[in-house]
Amino acid sequence: STPGVKIMLNNKSAAAGINKIRPGEYDLKIEKEGFVPYAKKVEVKYFKKTTLSIILKEMPAITSLYEGEANYLGYNQESDLYLFYVPAESAFYRVSSGAPILTTPSQIKNVVDVIWNPDRLTAVLKIKNDDAVLSGTPFYRPDFPQGAITTFLYDFGRYDLLHQKAHFWGIGIGDIEFTPKGDQVAYYFEPGTGEKSLVIANKDNSAMNRIADLRSLTNPTVSWSSDLKNIVLVNKSTAYETNKVYNFNLIEKTLSPLTETGDNLSAIFDPSGEKIIYSTYSSDPDYSNSSLLSLMDKDGQNKKEFKVRSNIQQTAVNQTLGLIALSENEKDKYLPISINLSDLKKIDYVFSGEITAPISLEYIEAKNSIIFIDQNKAKLLFLTSNEYE
Repeated sequence: STPGVKIMLNNKSAAAGINKIRPGEYDLKIEKEGFVPYAKKVEVKYFKKTTLSIILKEMPAITSLYEGEANYLGYNQESDLYLFYVPAESAFYRVSSGAPILTTPSQIKNVVDVIWNPDRLTAVLKIKNDDAVLSGTPFYRPDFPQGAITTFLYDFGRYDLLHQKAHFWGIGIGDIEFTPKGDQVAYYFEPGTGEKSLVIANKDNSAMNRIADLRSLTNPTVSWSSDLKNIVLVNKSTAYETNKVYNFNLIEKTLSPLTETGDNLSAIFDPSGEKIIYSTYSSDPDYSNSSLLSLMDKDGQNKKEFKVRSNIQQTAVNQTLGLIALSENEKDKYLPISINLSDLKKIDYVFSGEITAPISLEYIEAKNSIIFIDQNKAKLLFLTSNEYE
């Protein structure tokens, strides 16, 4: 009786004779445009009335946070702000419920990477050195080689344009990650002198602590455990067979390989710090994404493949949902999923629209939503599963 609702029993329309069906088991489907379809097996018995009260869930749509090209998207939960870099403006912008607001002076040029502090009040900026482009900006470093990647900590001054500062860290800094509290960083350091070190430093890099000699590795990825007792690394050599996953134990100061084979790409810890999610190279002509995700204990035991085609940059971890990922289910077609890291139960999320080439993902627990960059656009999607309770 509700306008636009389509009711099916065993794939046949039940609109006309729903009160005249015979006893038995039926596949019930209820559909309405703009809503998540409902499906359930129902049993009809003699002399027994079956009543279902169903409220269909609205089908979420992808929202654009900014109409122009954007990158390096992050969310400030305290202020409920989305922040992103706009290359055409050489500046960061922020948006909440209204129009985007200029957040930095238009002088942040030649950006090759942004690593956000969890508080979103500071970020590490990696800048390609070029005197002609950077002259007159805080990133001008004429004493360093042209083309070198310089690293800065940028203080957004609580988004006050007049109180922002760029603190120069140096060159030779590779992969870098903040601790969950944002008060420390870990990074790979190769300054060109023959040194290759794993460094832990305070967030302004004024107190560097070289904690491991990494001359046996090449430009590894770096990621903390939540308890700050371990750092997982993945070798990034062009000799791909040597690209194993390693754990550095910060208490015992030991570096241990966790995988017997190479071809690994990146790795992160789960929220408990007891498991590691890692990606491995796996090419398939039916897909654009050549990365498969797996799970193992922090000591390298109990390896399990997720059979999910996604890379670490397209994932997030959360205490409640476990792993959240944008998974390529068909070529250039991605779907949001979550996987419980205890029982490996997978939940698919539904939406209208399409995700074709995502390069980042962040999960916002307070809103049960994800933000991501897709086709150089900043996007927002509220997570809704195809399941009904």
